[in-house]
Amino acid sequence: ASAPPTRGALDPDKFTYSLGDDAAGMKALLKTLAQAKHLAFDTESTGINALESTLLVMFFSAEEHTSSYVPVKPST
Repeated sequence: ASAPPTRGALDPDKFTYSLGDDAAGMKALLKTLAQAKHLAFDTESTGINALESTLLVMFFSAEEHTSSYVPVKPST
């Protein structure tokens, strides 16, 4: 019997990442998301308590093997 598939290291050459930290990057991301049939997103924060944590970054994906990284500027 063959071994079951494993979750090994990802091949970085098969993925496309973009940065949405300026007007051009955000415009491109919004255009992609507006045309998407499906959307996935994730967030990272400083903790697990939503009332006490600070949002650090948001990730969006509308296509397989792609992700857009959007850093969140802390409010002052």
